[in-house]
Amino acid sequence: MEHLIKRIAAHLKTDADAIKLERIQHGMRQRHNACRLKRGTESYLLKQHDITTSVVDAGYTPLQIEAAVLSRLHENGCQVPRLIWKSDDQHALLIEWCGKRTLDALAQNEEQSIQHLTPLLNTILRELCKIETCFTTHAAQFAPYTFRFDAHTTLRDLLEQGK
Repeated sequence: MEHLIKRIAAHLKTDADAIKLERIQHGMRQRHNACRLKRGTESYLLKQHDITTSVVDAGYTPLQIEAAVLSRLHENGCQVPRLIWKSDDQHALLIEWCGKRTLDALAQNEEQSIQHLTPLLNTILRELCKIETCFTTHAAQFAPYTFRFDAHTTLRDLLEQGK
C-alpha cells in the first residue's frame, strides 16, 4: 500500500513523509489489504480491494460498490465512515477512521460483561434499523450495485465440492 501514499498525500495537501501506515489486526490475524493511515493526530482507514473485476450485472467492481453504498448511506444520515478519497485504477479507498473499538473487536473480547455491552448494542441496533430504512427507501438507487445470491444453489455447489 506504500505505492498509494504520494497520491493520498497530494489529495490531503500534505507531504508524503507526514503520512504513516499501520497494519490492522483483525481478530488473530493481520489484514493484508487494509491499514490505518495516520497524519499527525488524524487517522483514516486505507483499503485496497483484491477483487478488481465486475461482480454484478451492471458492471461494478467491489470498490465501486463499497464507495457508492457508503456515500449514499452517509448522505442519508447513517453513521458509516465518510469516503475521503478513492482510486478506481488502484481499487483503493480512504475512509474516515471510526476507532479501534469496533463491534468485531468487542465481540471477541471475552472479558467484557454483557451489562457493559447493552448501551452499545442499543446504539448498534438503532443504527442498523436506520441503515435498513435507507436501503428500503432508496432501493432503486442501490439495485445496480447488488448481486443475487442463490443460497440453495451455492449450498448445493459447496456440497458437491466436498464429495
